[in-house]
Amino acid sequence: MSRLTARLKISAPSFIWRMSRDPLGFLTGLHRQHGTFFFVHSGQRKLYLTIEPELVREVLVSEGLKFSKSRGLEMTKRLLGNGLLTAGRELHLRQRRLVQPAFAKNRMAGYARVVVDTTREHLRRWRHGQFLDLSNEMMAITLDIITRTMFGDSIGDRTPLVAQAMHDCLESFNVGMIPLMPLMQHLPLESNRRFRRGRRQLDTILYDLIRQRRDTGDQGDFLSMLLMATDNGVAMSDEQLRDECMTIFLAGHETTANALSWTLALLAQHPFWMERLLLEIRTHGCEDYAALEICRWVTQEAMRLYPPAWVIARMAREPVQIGGESLEPGAVVIMSSAIAQRQAVYFPEPDSFRPERWEDAEHLPKFAYFPFGGGNRVCIGEHFARMEAVLVLAAVVAAWDYRMLDAMPAGHAGITLKPRGGLPVQLARRPVP
Repeated sequence: MSRLTARLKISAPSFIWRMSRDPLGFLTGLHRQHGTFFFVHSGQRKLYLTIEPELVREVLVSEGLKFSKSRGLEMTKRLLGNGLLTAGRELHLRQRRLVQPAFAKNRMAGYARVVVDTTREHLRRWRHGQFLDLSNEMMAITLDIITRTMFGDSIGDRTPLVAQAMHDCLESFNVGMIPLMPLMQHLPLESNRRFRRGRRQLDTILYDLIRQRRDTGDQGDFLSMLLMATDNGVAMSDEQLRDECMTIFLAGHETTANALSWTLALLAQHPFWMERLLLEIRTHGCEDYAALEICRWVTQEAMRLYPPAWVIARMAREPVQIGGESLEPGAVVIMSSAIAQRQAVYFPEPDSFRPERWEDAEHLPKFAYFPFGGGNRVCIGEHFARMEAVLVLAAVVAAWDYRMLDAMPAGHAGITLKPRGGLPVQLARRPVP
C-alpha cells in the first residue's frame, strides 16, 4: 500500500519561479501543507518529496543502486568534471576506492595539526574591537586548511588566486535541482565570463601542482595519496586527479565554513552554551578532538538546524518501489535534511538550539539526521569535516569573544545553506584565564 500523503499538480512556470526565489521556504511550505511523502507533477517532471527517515533510507541505501544523482548536478560538472560528487555509478565505485585512503584514520592526526596551526595563523591577524564578517573569515580559514591539507607547502603564495578563482566559479551556480535553463551557460553573460576565467585559473594551478608532485613524491597530503592510489595497478590520469581535487576543494571548505558560521551565530545567541564550551576548551585545550565532547554536540546541533548540504535529489534509473509507491525511471526523489531535521517527533522543540540532545541520541532513526547524506554516496570526508569544524571552533572560541551586529541571519539556500548577508561582528579578545 502506498504511503503517499498527497498528489499535487503545479504548473512548470510556477514551480520554476518559486524554486528560484526561495527553494527551502517553498519546500518547507509544501511539507507543512501536504505531509512527509507526496508527489508533485510539474510539466514533464515527476517529483517525490519525502522527509520520512525510513523512506530516505530506502532511497539512499536499500534501493540505492536503482537511483543515480539527479540531472541537476550536470551544471556542477562544468567545474567539477567527473569527481566523486558527480561521477556515474561505475566510475564512482572505482574512484571511491582510490580516494578513500586519503581519509584514513592514520592520516587524521597530521591533518588535525594543519587545522589548528592554520586557524591560529588567521586568528593572530584579528584585532581587539575590529569589525569583520565571521562568515567570510570562516571561508578563508577553511579554504586555507583544505589547500594545505591537499597540497602541503607546494601551493606557495597562490592561495589568494585560488580563493578568487573559486569565488568566481561558485557565484555562477544556483542550487542544483532548480530547473533553470542549461542554455544560460552559453549566453554572453558577465557571470559566465567570470566562471570561465575562474575555471581556467584553477585548472592552471591544479595541473601545475599535479606535475610538481609527480616529481617530489609523498608529502603526506591529499594529493600525494591520490597520486599513489591504484586500481588493479592503474593510477589516476591527470584529468581524473584534477576532477577529484576540484571536488574535494569545493566540498572541503564551502560546507564546513557555513557549518562554522551557523555554529558561531547560534553560540552568540546562547551565552550558556558559550560558557560551557569555553570551560571545556580551557580544561582540555583546543587540539584534543576526542575530549571536546560539548564542541561536538554544539556543531552537531548547528548542523541539525542549518545543514550546509541541505537537500539531496536522486533520480530513478529503473522501476522501483519507495514507501509502497511505484516510481517510473526518470522520477526524482527530493529529500531535504533542513526540513527533516526539524521534525518534532524526533527532535522535541525542533526549532530550539539544544546541544544537550546529542548526549543521548541512540534512539534516533538512522535517517532522522543526515547532514552528510548516506548510503554508498555518503560524504567521503565526513570524519575530516567533523574534526575540522570542532577544532576550528575550539580555537576561535578560546581566543576571541564577539558581538553580533545584526539579529540571527536568515538562511540563503543555494548550493549550500549559508547565512544571508554574512555574519558581521565586533571582536573582543578573551582575557587569559
